[in-house]
Amino acid sequence: MLPPFNPHPANHLAYQLHAHFQPQEPQTTPIRAVPRSLIWLCSQKYPPCFKNSTPMTCNSSRMQNSFSTPRPVAPKPKKCGQRRAAIASRVHFIDEDEGIEQRLDGMANFGEFPWTVYVQERVANGSFAYKCGGALITSGAVITAGHCVANARSNPASFQIIAGDWDRRHTRERLPSQIRQIDRIVLHPNYYSGSLYNDVAILIFNHLLNESTANVANICLPSIGENFHGSNCLLSGWGATPRTPAQEEPIQRFVTMPLVDPRSCEVQLQQTNSLRGKRFRMHDSFECAGGVKGRDSCKGSGGSPLVCEKGGAYVLAGIMSWGVSCGEGVPAVFANVVYQAGWIRGVIDELEDNVVYFV
Repeated sequence: MLPPFNPHPANHLAYQLHAHFQPQEPQTTPIRAVPRSLIWLCSQKYPPCFKNSTPMTCNSSRMQNSFSTPRPVAPKPKKCGQRRAAIASRVHFIDEDEGIEQRLDGMANFGEFPWTVYVQERVANGSFAYKCGGALITSGAVITAGHCVANARSNPASFQIIAGDWDRRHTRERLPSQIRQIDRIVLHPNYYSGSLYNDVAILIFNHLLNESTANVANICLPSIGENFHGSNCLLSGWGATPRTPAQEEPIQRFVTMPLVDPRSCEVQLQQTNSLRGKRFRMHDSFECAGGVKGRDSCKGSGGSPLVCEKGGAYVLAGIMSWGVSCGEGVPAVFANVVYQAGWIRGVIDELEDNVVYFV
């Protein structure tokens, strides 16, 4: 026999709680009238009996008013590989009437290529001097050429990167640059200094960059097997130009560099006096670009990013590695980032609290 029904008295705590947390009838009031934090609390304390049933809310203005505003939704990550043209700084240096699409090379606008960084190395007097270019691939990692850091890879603190800079002669610009000391150097395990095979290194810093500013942002990384055939590609950085081949540039510049078929590149390089003639062979870790007289990568361009436009964003295709001339119409050789994509992904996956963007 079932025991007689014995309801709780009105002053009993269980009765008060039962009355206090009754389900609401459907209302026409917009859902924003009930804070999400309140819905979460009630559904945790009184979970629905059936999966996917309507959450239970609290019928109490006193309870509702005791909670603060619901936690804001985190903003969407900044898109990678976005070239910018509207950030003006030191406008007397820039012809702001220049359109992005019309320029084949020249001075970059401030913040135009926000992924472009440069690497500095500590010198004898304790200061830091320009060493190489690089590209930001996460808020805590930069990719550069292996030959830039290989000789001091056991001493990462001897390097630092500067992101968001434009004119290396000045420290005050419209948006500040950001300096990070390197904590760890990851050199490609198959890097070979003799022929610069797999000439890639990733520099890691624990103090993440602030990417909320317009002059600092990641470059997109390619998928494994990505094909850039027919894409518009360019190199950005502070390397020397054919006009002044012996000295790095103080202000960031860029130059358009079409990709060159590996076989065609091999033949052109075999015809130069600097290599071993027809004994030279292209390696799978190489990528060629350029070959246009007067538009080239020169001294100090090592580590600088070669990027190609695809799907409305720029994607990292190469890291400047080596060349045999400056502006003479011979293609330059880059570390092939698509070939290294699997290794790069593996290194990034080990990093905590970093966001990386792939296309």
